[in-house]
Amino acid sequence: IPAENGPPRQLTDSSRWAERNPSWSPSGRWIAYASDESGEYNIHVVQSDGGTEPRQLTDMDGKYWMSMSWSPDSDTLLAMDKSGEMYLIDIESGEANMFDKEPWSNMVQVSWSPDSRYITYPKGHDNPLTSAIYIYDTEEGVTRQVTSGFFGDAAPTFSRDGEYLFYTSNREFTAPEYETVGASFVYTNTGRIIAVPLTDEVENPRLIEPDEETWEEDEEETEATDEGAEGAEDAEGDADEDGDASEEEESDLSPIEGTWAGTASGLSALGLPDDEMEVTMYFKQLDDGSFVGASESMGETSDYDSVTFDEATGKLVTTSSEGPISSKTEATRSGDTLTGTWSISGMMEGGGAFTAERQSTEVPDDVIENTEGGGGGDDEDVEPTEIVFEGFEARGFMLPVSAGRFATLTSNNQGHLLYNSFGSGVPSVKIVDMSGDSIEEKTVVTGAQMVGMSGDGMKVLLAGGGNRWKIADARAGQSMSGALPPRGLRKHLEPREEWRQLVQDAWRRHRDFLYVKNMHGVDWDGVYDHYSAMVDHAASREDVSFIIGEMISELNVGHAYYWGGDVEGQPSMNVGMLAVDFELGTEIDEDGKEHSAYRIATMYGGAPWDTDARNPLDHLGVEVGEGDYSTRVNGVMIDTSKDPWAAFVGTAGRETTITVKSALAGDEETVNERTYTIEPIGNDQAHRYRAWVEANRQYVDAASDGKIGYIHVPDTGVNGQNELFRQFYAQVEKEALIIDDRWNGGGQIPTRFIELLNRPRTNYWYRRDGVDWPWPYDSHQGPKAMLINGSAGSGGDMFPWLFKENELGPLVGMRTWGGLVGISTVPSLIDGGYTAVPNFGFYRTDGTWGIEGHGVDPDIEVIDNPSDLAQGVDPQMDAAVSYLLEAIEREGYERPERPTAPDRSGFGIDPADR
Repeated sequence: IPAENGPPRQLTDSSRWAERNPSWSPSGRWIAYASDESGEYNIHVVQSDGGTEPRQLTDMDGKYWMSMSWSPDSDTLLAMDKSGEMYLIDIESGEANMFDKEPWSNMVQVSWSPDSRYITYPKGHDNPLTSAIYIYDTEEGVTRQVTSGFFGDAAPTFSRDGEYLFYTSNREFTAPEYETVGASFVYTNTGRIIAVPLTDEVENPRLIEPDEETWEEDEEETEATDEGAEGAEDAEGDADEDGDASEEEESDLSPIEGTWAGTASGLSALGLPDDEMEVTMYFKQLDDGSFVGASESMGETSDYDSVTFDEATGKLVTTSSEGPISSKTEATRSGDTLTGTWSISGMMEGGGAFTAERQSTEVPDDVIENTEGGGGGDDEDVEPTEIVFEGFEARGFMLPVSAGRFATLTSNNQGHLLYNSFGSGVPSVKIVDMSGDSIEEKTVVTGAQMVGMSGDGMKVLLAGGGNRWKIADARAGQSMSGALPPRGLRKHLEPREEWRQLVQDAWRRHRDFLYVKNMHGVDWDGVYDHYSAMVDHAASREDVSFIIGEMISELNVGHAYYWGGDVEGQPSMNVGMLAVDFELGTEIDEDGKEHSAYRIATMYGGAPWDTDARNPLDHLGVEVGEGDYSTRVNGVMIDTSKDPWAAFVGTAGRETTITVKSALAGDEETVNERTYTIEPIGNDQAHRYRAWVEANRQYVDAASDGKIGYIHVPDTGVNGQNELFRQFYAQVEKEALIIDDRWNGGGQIPTRFIELLNRPRTNYWYRRDGVDWPWPYDSHQGPKAMLINGSAGSGGDMFPWLFKENELGPLVGMRTWGGLVGISTVPSLIDGGYTAVPNFGFYRTDGTWGIEGHGVDPDIEVIDNPSDLAQGVDPQMDAAVSYLLEAIEREGYERPERPTAPDRSGFGIDPADR
């Protein structure tokens, strides 16, 4: 797709095959990609202008290529497959050689040195929390580990000027975040960026230079004066012979190159005493056609983040940022005059006008830094990259950038470092220039991520929210405005051909990513032959989804899911919910006439303290309760021939009037009709859930005379974690606890859940005033039991297994689901469909399989009879309460007696003299 002009170009055109992971060569000529045209995924190359037919580069069946990285000279492709194997592939011959493997099969960032000789990448060790940086020498075939790997070192990249290697490292353990309720803490934003000079010859940007006066010897000053006079005479002579020298000099320069001086007005609005100030502007054009500049005012000089100039229109735009303040100037050049406006934003807001006149076509050498481009030139212009490996890691130093989370480190044509930053919670792209007097982080763009860098290092591809893409300069001061328009992006395909590819790819996903190679002993080739024959009989994309679902079920494994794809959708509207159950009620008036309306049978909401699950009808000033009739919504009579919720279509989150009556017949006082304005909610699941939990808590509290607490954990994801901690802290002083794992939907591995429930009481702190402190105070002492059933699975299997493994108490109920093979991201199907592939499976420390396909068995088996539950009887809960009441009597926790105050009156006296 073009950045600005021209139509998009489709380089491949097949309905039967998938082309994935395109990567553009730095030369701009080739695009490499993975395609399954051969029946398996292999790497292909095609000329970017479409002038050649695609060429299959590799012939390595069974590989799934996850990433590709071109050498700067565009002669070699570094490709990494799903197993972590790294290959160097020659573009001419297709010869592929594996030179290393990431042992954890992680997909890692790799970077080439500017001369295409060295490759740097991170690699894990036995400790999954650490990794080290490696450099591979393609000429010598030697791999060197260049950092110790004491921390998690990652994302290395060479600077394009060949002077630095940058990498991230999780080593900032200085600012833990403590809980406001419990006593635990976490470390977040531990990443730092490290810069390593590749040789001892790199100028130290942190070197402190004292402020000393310098001068030349008298003799040298005299010679320089004489030479200057002669030069002036020569220049004057040249001017006399050939005309105005300054005009001749300017003809080789950009129309804005030089030094400009003028005034800026409008400062009084910022609270400054003077409305005007003098300003000097400096501009230079680099060999690559881009501009750099600086401004000087009030005795301070600062570089512009970006300078753009359009010679056709004479339009000049500069941007810069200093901390929380950003500035921008827009001007038009007319001869040697610039006229325009300036503005600032951020902590201060303001603007005004300015004018400037060109004073000279020269710019002082010490004003504008970094006027040399780098990278993206011809091969013969690239200097060999020199690396001194001795003392490599010790030369590294942290950049003066706040700790955070960083990714996608890369370098632009000037050797500046660019990276994605996530520490503030809002993604942004930052840039650091190492060549100036000081190292300073500036912002390229906020609210977007950098996806890639152009081969010449001058442009970045940005991805923002709402599926927006933007090609921008690889400099500070960019924005997401003017994102690439997706015009003309159309693909004509034959659905049945694509359906065959989808079924084959779904089959291949499980073949390549399933956690065991033996496919559970299933004849997987035979399974494909059986189900692929059905594709020709499919009538819709939904039929194809059914075929895929049936096919992968042959593996008899949990977590083998399928969803999505290019299926048809249906229009929908929200329905306002009131967290109530309606029932049809009928009353007969004194004349024998029958009146019917929907009556509120049950109102749902949490406990009095559950302010986040308050029923929409349970608010001050709204007098509605169970037994009331709902008769009108927004003044329209509710039709009892329809579902009661038909009247609430489109009302979720909107102010809505509801009319209720206490009775349908009788006098005015008996009927008691009233109307309220409320705001229905879009989903009342939380209200119903909290009501159920609170009913269970009260049930247990009443059955145990307040001795036993109750906690339900709906899943092991963030929601379940929130519920566990929310309910746990309020009940830590209960004599026993019931942990309800029934209907647990799974999620994460709940190790921290067990840590919370298994904290031992270590001691007490004796206090003269007030209650003695238990330690740790956020722990529960006393017996526990866990309820389980067949609808608890995945993390809901792991939770009771860990509970039992840590001997926290018995499991009460029925065997759990038995799905404990984990899923992590695998590539989606070509039309957006997705099949989850179980790619890591649970086994015990004794080397035996467990849980998957069977579940976790209860210690006390109690059948959860649905008819009992429907009548408000919970036999599993009753069994747990009975067990815990006995356990409290048998082994309940008893707080120790306070010791007698110590007597140390004889300390320091010989015992014989006492």
